[in-house]
Amino acid sequence: MTVHQALADISCALSRQGIEDPSLEAEIILTHILSCNRTTLYVNALRRLGNDERGSLRRALDLRLRYMPVQYITGSAPFCDFTLHVNTDVLIPRPETEVLVEEVLKRLNDLVIQNRYQVICDIGTGSGNMAIALADAYPEARVYATDLSSAALAVARRNAADHHLGNIIFLQGDLCEPLRSLSLPGKIDAIICNPPYIATAGIESLAREIRDFEPRLALDGGEDGLSLVRRLIRQASCFLKGGGLLALEVGQGQSQQVAGMMRENQFSGVEIIRDLSGIERVVIGTRT
Repeated sequence: MTVHQALADISCALSRQGIEDPSLEAEIILTHILSCNRTTLYVNALRRLGNDERGSLRRALDLRLRYMPVQYITGSAPFCDFTLHVNTDVLIPRPETEVLVEEVLKRLNDLVIQNRYQVICDIGTGSGNMAIALADAYPEARVYATDLSSAALAVARRNAADHHLGNIIFLQGDLCEPLRSLSLPGKIDAIICNPPYIATAGIESLAREIRDFEPRLALDGGEDGLSLVRRLIRQASCFLKGGGLLALEVGQGQSQQVAGMMRENQFSGVEIIRDLSGIERVVIGTRT
């Protein structure tokens, strides 16, 4: 089997299974197995695969045909300017979350101009994607990243180490609670979070790639999808300093309700930001 034949066979198998972008996914799987980039893949289209490579390809294809996301198969996912390690202990970073990070960076730049030292908290850090993007942008800041899952924190720590970021402090616990023992109430400049926001009853209707493989802890937002959001907004009003920023990713149709919660909990200047698909995806407010 040549590289060209392998690409065609993978793409055909994925297409029959109804998987979107089968040609792109075929390239991703094969470049992972051959440890090369896309250009090298096509330059060497007539190269024959070795026995070990064919075996790895069969295993990877079998996993994808059982709907395991390709990011878990390759063990990596892009986010902002980073390539991050991911496994089934963490949510796969998505482009809409990059919108959240971009909006936070715009607003934190004002603090940099004012020469203010920054304390930033990423709640429910998962793979560490948002904490890493912010810690890289502001190396002088102290970034705290919390998660209830010790397995997720292990992934986040690995990603921070891979990108040589020593200004992130990882803490295990529920939402903002791990910050309490550090005497941080009233001292934080920004809290960011991509919380679980899928209603429990809606989990089973998600795509199989999400429902069967991504961690339920990172998806299930309770009866109406906003259980953790309610608690976090109340906690954030205590932990943020005056003028501090709270930025949340929310699900489709949740933005107005979340904005109302913020206003009821001492947040002003609440804004709703749309993602690249036009969905109201980010809600940001300032602690009064």
